[in-house]
Amino acid sequence: MKFTTFVTLITAALVSAEAQVPWGEASAWYSCTQSFVQEYDRGAVGDLPPCNLWDCLHRNAEEYNRGGGITLVSRVLTPTCLAAKANPGSWFPGFPGSNNGHRVSPAEDADWNECTTALLDEFDSNSTGNRAACNMWVCLHNQASKYQRGGLLTVASNLLTPICTATGVVLPK
Repeated sequence: MKFTTFVTLITAALVSAEAQVPWGEASAWYSCTQSFVQEYDRGAVGDLPPCNLWDCLHRNAEEYNRGGGITLVSRVLTPTCLAAKANPGSWFPGFPGSNNGHRVSPAEDADWNECTTALLDEFDSNSTGNRAACNMWVCLHNQASKYQRGGLLTVASNLLTPICTATGVVLPK
């Protein structure tokens, strides 16, 4: 996984070298994804990894003034993460994504990082407001479904998908 982290940092440097997002900011966004992947690679299960990712993404959104209204609305998920931190593991054994302690493959790692790359591409294209955040949200949900990750937070956060869709900000595939 250390090689993958190195590749991710090089990617962040290359992305920021030819784009508007400063290297430090790009690195911060990729660090959220890498921490998330590393938690799963160490065998973490349940809601803690997605909650830690969610917290990291929110810190970056606030620090770099990104995300739009969907970032504010997604704060309704805070109780789910507080519950997850109070009871590491899953509140619902057998819940989709709750029993996901399998290691991360290089392909899965690349897929999670692709969400971050797409987010930075949105920022580079001067996408503002909800569009970048909503597209990141959709990408994270696609990966969570594909790799059976997430737990209760992922299911609860699906409540935000209709908000993104209703505002017409999610790009068609």
